Amino acid sequence: MIRVAWRERRHLQALKLLSGLPAALLIPLALGIYAFYLDERLHDPLAFSHAQLQWHLGPTAPWYAPVVAMKAMLHFSPFTFSTTHNVIDLTTLLLFVILLALCFVGPERFAVSQWSMPLFGILALSLLLIFPGTAYNPLPSMERYALEIFPGFMMLARLGRHSWFHQGYYLLSLPLLAFLTLQFLTGHWTV
Repeated sequence: MIRVAWRERRHLQALKLLSGLPAALLIPLALGIYAFYLDERLHDPLAFSHAQLQWHLGPTAPWYAPVVAMKAMLHFSPFTFSTTHNVIDLTTLLLFVILLALCFVGPERFAVSQWSMPLFGILALSLLLIFPGTAYNPLPSMERYALEIFPGFMMLARLGRHSWFHQGYYLLSLPLLAFLTLQFLTGHWTV
């Protein structure tokens, strides 16, 4: 009797595991339907992955985008849209590289069991650096993509426990917020 009940229990557990299978099969089915549509419409079933060829974007070395941004900052006038963007993008990049490094070393470092979170942040940041934008704007939307790097914000919260850091953060972030808000409201920056 117990043996039969045990077998039925294992059978029910196997059925519970398989209950998500139809939903998981819908993902490749939807991708196949979309590829069929693209083949009918554009004669290229993988047009969604070939779109970057038209933009002339592709994988590069991780240091390429920061170097191009620094060269553009030195080449263009300091009062151009491109230079302002590059300064903000490079500052964001540097800030999150430092925050991710602090996740592994220092007094506020993450526990070894939590290292998967900063490793995710490193991979997300690497993806942004390996696929840069154009020569005019090599780090497009770095601030927006940096929002995905949540371990950096966790490190900011840990550092915010110290009053000197907390006050310094406010001293820098409030004027920056005012500047970026005015840029947006006057139509100069919508990225």
